[in-house]
Amino acid sequence: MRFVLAVVFLFTLCEKAVAFSDFDVCDHCYTTAQFAHAAEQHSLATRPLMASGIDPVYVVNASSGEVRYFDVYRSVSGNLLGDGDEPEMVSQFGSAIPATSGGSVSSGYYLAEALEGAPDPEILEVLEEAHAVLQIAIETWSQQAIRSDEVPGLEDLQSALQLVGPESAEFWRNQVGVALEDYMNAQIASRVGTIISDAILGAYQKFVAASMLPEGFEIVLQAPDGTEIRITYTLNMRVGELSDGYNFDIMEETVRVTGQPIGFPTTPGGFSGYTYTGSFVTASQLRLLADRLGVGGGCSWSCSASDHCALSCSTN
Repeated sequence: MRFVLAVVFLFTLCEKAVAFSDFDVCDHCYTTAQFAHAAEQHSLATRPLMASGIDPVYVVNASSGEVRYFDVYRSVSGNLLGDGDEPEMVSQFGSAIPATSGGSVSSGYYLAEALEGAPDPEILEVLEEAHAVLQIAIETWSQQAIRSDEVPGLEDLQSALQLVGPESAEFWRNQVGVALEDYMNAQIASRVGTIISDAILGAYQKFVAASMLPEGFEIVLQAPDGTEIRITYTLNMRVGELSDGYNFDIMEETVRVTGQPIGFPTTPGGFSGYTYTGSFVTASQLRLLADRLGVGGGCSWSCSASDHCALSCSTN
C-alpha cells in the first residue's frame, strides 16, 4: 500500500543573487571536455536563439561536488535564417577550439564554444553549501534501519505485526508514514539549520532533481518486540522547500523477527497449521492479526510467563 504524505518545514530565506538558469548538473562529467560540452549544451538549450555574446554557465557534478565555470561564446555561422524559418537545432561535434575547453558544439546555425574561467567566489560558495546539504540528505535517506521507539509518534507501536492486514493496521501504516517523514526531515533540518538562503535552496532542489540518485530507498523499521518490516520509499520533492515528501510502500510480506530468515504469516492461508513460541507481545499481535484476517477462531494461545507464549492454529 502506498501513501503520499506531506509535511512542511518553514525556513527563513535570505536573498542572494544567483542566476540559476546558468547552472547545470552533470553527474557523468569528470574531464574538462565533458564539463565544457555540458556547458555548451546547457547554453544552447536555455538560450537557443542567442546569436552573439558570452553566456556564463556553471556546471556541477552533484555526486563529487566538483564545480566548473565556463564563458560560453555564442555566435552564428552561415545564413541565420532561411525562408523565414528558424534553423533546426541539431547538435554536432568537431569544431576547433582551445584545448582547455574540451570540444565545441554547433547547433544548426547557432554556435557555442565553452572556455573555462574562474568562478565567482560567492556563487561557488552557494553551490558548495548546497552540495553539502545534498550529502546530509543522502546520508539520511540511506539509513539501513530505524528503531520505532526512537521515532516521535510511534511510541505506542509495539510490534511490526501491527502494520500488517486490514482495519487497525491501516491506521498504523499511515501513522508510520507520517512519523517517518517528520523524523527524516527533522534529521536533515537539525544538521542543516533553520536558516538557509533561497539560492542554496534552489541549488539543492536542482541537485535532487537532476542527480543520479537511486530510484528509491529502503529502510528496515525495527519494533520493540524484536520484529521488523521493510519499507521502500521514493522522494516527492516540493518546489520552494528544503523538506521532502515521501511516497512510502510498507512491504507487509517482509515482516519477521529481526535476524530470522522466515517471516510471519500475512494471509489467512498462512495461518493454517501455523505455530509460534515466543514473547507475549509478538504472540498477542499474531493472534490479533489472525482475527483481522478472519481466522482467529482457529487459533489458540497460552502463556507460561510474560516472555514465553505459544500460539497454535488449526489446519484448514
